[in-house]
Amino acid sequence: MNLLKKMENNKTFSQSELIVRNYVLNQKENILNKTVNEIASENYVSKSTLTRFSQKLGFSGWNEFKIAFFREIGNEKNKISDVDVNFPFTVDDSPEFITKKLLVMKQNILEQTFQLLDTRMLNKAVSLLTHKNRIHIFAEGYSLSSSNDFCYRMSRIGKHITNDNQIGMSYIAESLTADDLAFIVSYSGRTKDVVYVTSILKQHNVPVISITSDENNPISELADIDISIPTMEDLYFKISNYSTVDSIRFVFDILFSLYFNGNFNVNLKNRTSMARVVDKKQDI
Repeated sequence: MNLLKKMENNKTFSQSELIVRNYVLNQKENILNKTVNEIASENYVSKSTLTRFSQKLGFSGWNEFKIAFFREIGNEKNKISDVDVNFPFTVDDSPEFITKKLLVMKQNILEQTFQLLDTRMLNKAVSLLTHKNRIHIFAEGYSLSSSNDFCYRMSRIGKHITNDNQIGMSYIAESLTADDLAFIVSYSGRTKDVVYVTSILKQHNVPVISITSDENNPISELADIDISIPTMEDLYFKISNYSTVDSIRFVFDILFSLYFNGNFNVNLKNRTSMARVVDKKQDI
């Protein structure tokens, strides 16, 4: 039986020892920097109560118990296997626990995104990226910001992609033709303005690559190539758009990497020469 399980047995402890037990479970890491005197004083018990409490759990004294307790709660945290992407932490979580949970959450997000990827669709998307000169990304909010790095990276190897929609997405859509390429990025795939823009693009026979959730939605149905990301987030009830941002960026990371690898030496030469000229760097 592990230590935390042993501590759950109320019959093991006296009333004063139960006070110590409850204090330890509530404070967790906070007891690390507290002395025996401080803990005893805060709980109105004697120092000997802490010793007896430790001995009933099989330890020689408080310090030995404390070391084992920290090892135990550390092991429990390492067992995290799933984290709610809408609320990945609580108000009571320590900074260390929040950090660990975010790591696990991001690993889960990327793994689920990877599982949905279709290599054939990715290759078709890269082929369009390669052969089209005018490329624009239509998106709003987090979906739009998640495309910024992609545009920046592509421009650094000589492929110009725009995502500035300030003049109006509909106006931009009306200006594109079948010789161009459009990305539509929308987690829900149902945002009214973005759906309308997609319909304009289809009227102009503009090839469309969509990045949307894996649920059926109007945008994915209209797109020529649909790259799905996992439906993990609530649209409104959440702390932030963790899943949306990580999934979209991962897809763009993959598209950039596949495009780069398609003409590796030329793209590396472009990347190197541009960095030296624009950033005045001697090395990359």
